[in-house]
Amino acid sequence: MKICLVDNNSAHIQKVIDLLSIFSTEIYLQNRENFNSSKVESYDLLVVAGSRDKALVRNIPLFASQIDFIKNTEMPFIGICIGFQMLCYSPACKIGRLKIKETGLVKLFVNEQNRYIVNDQCYVFNHHRWTILSVGDELHNFASSENCIQFVKHKNKPHFGFQFHPEIRQPTNSGYEIFCYVLNDLI
Repeated sequence: MKICLVDNNSAHIQKVIDLLSIFSTEIYLQNRENFNSSKVESYDLLVVAGSRDKALVRNIPLFASQIDFIKNTEMPFIGICIGFQMLCYSPACKIGRLKIKETGLVKLFVNEQNRYIVNDQCYVFNHHRWTILSVGDELHNFASSENCIQFVKHKNKPHFGFQFHPEIRQPTNSGYEIFCYVLNDLI
């Protein structure tokens, strides 16, 4: 599997690469400033990683080419953190700023039964202040934390999004396993 990974200045990009390397030996890294959709189309999977310095809601023009590509492509896609927010971004989406930054492990609550969350006691690693509070009808809202939506899937496309960080591996972080189930589905 050939994977295109977009780095939006993620604090954990090497961990994302390490995670994807389990599934692919060919990972092409693009940065947000040079996002090139014509190069992306030659890959089997697009993964859009997080951003440690720019919030989506305040920087739509910076991320517009990525958002447009995600909205218009049929190719398999996984969004992490800001990539998740790009997948959710639409007129029906409500983006909010949390009063307190959500950092560390948070409990997932299943909103819609799915084959990716196999344990009632799932905890995932978060590190964000801006988040998605509601999504449009085109997305399944699979799971939320106490504060926000955490895991979605497009109803008609092989597109998945995680607000959490599956690349952060900790003994009690189920995000890694959920990510692996999704990626296995996409392979």
